[in-house]
Amino acid sequence: MVKLENIFATPMPEEGKEIIKEVMSSPHTRVEIIASGENDSLGEWYDQDENELVMVVTGSSKLRFGDGSVLEMRRGDYINIPAHLKHRVERTKETLWLAIFYK
Repeated sequence: MVKLENIFATPMPEEGKEIIKEVMSSPHTRVEIIASGENDSLGEWYDQDENELVMVVTGSSKLRFGDGSVLEMRRGDYINIPAHLKHRVERTKETLWLAIFYK
């Protein structure tokens, strides 16, 4: 049976916290909804085996990449992060993300 859901029904966590909801997965693809509360601390560095297409649905964020470049993302912005491109989230402001991981 098909179940209707709404991305905007995802609760926003308290400051410094994150909620991750897996929407679907297959051997080559995973889709997640990620809700990030307000956070100004440096996140961990990611060096993922998968490519990641990530979109800011609401809120805003600041990403830093291993080469030192910084990217500010706002509602509607999306990027494709190739596998093994080091990156981290440095700031979020009540951010709702849609992330698609694929090989």
